[in-house]
Amino acid sequence: MAVVRSLSIVRCSLMDERLRADTHAVTEELLRMYPTGTFISFGLHGVVNYFGYTVIEQGQLIRNFGGAEDHIDADVRSLLPEDVPYFESSTVLEGMRYFKSSHFADEAFDAPAYGDTLVMALSARLFGRPLNDLHEPPLMIPYFSRRPWWKFW
Repeated sequence: MAVVRSLSIVRCSLMDERLRADTHAVTEELLRMYPTGTFISFGLHGVVNYFGYTVIEQGQLIRNFGGAEDHIDADVRSLLPEDVPYFESSTVLEGMRYFKSSHFADEAFDAPAYGDTLVMALSARLFGRPLNDLHEPPLMIPYFSRRPWWKFW
């Protein structure tokens, strides 16, 4: 019998539920099936600078962090090892955290503008390096299909 060490679920609606990951039906079912598992959920949306991630280990919420535009919706629990280097060099001004980028040394970015960097750092835990550094897709989705863009019906 094969042992499943990793399971990837790609589903757009899960991104919308990230901030309520502990009550989402899919998460509840996964926790029932794998009570000692580790679950990582993350999402990005560039138009509104939406970002977020949740980590659950052995049924316990370890980290939930995310937001959009100019606010943070969730900052729950302690930092992940992937968070530490970014948060150590960040500053808090007027209640908002600002991160420094190695590419733009003279500028600071609020968490939603910097969220993609934080999500990519966490994705390295799953894929061996940040998702945006992979040159080939890390997984194949054999049942995915896309309708032609010109068909609206």
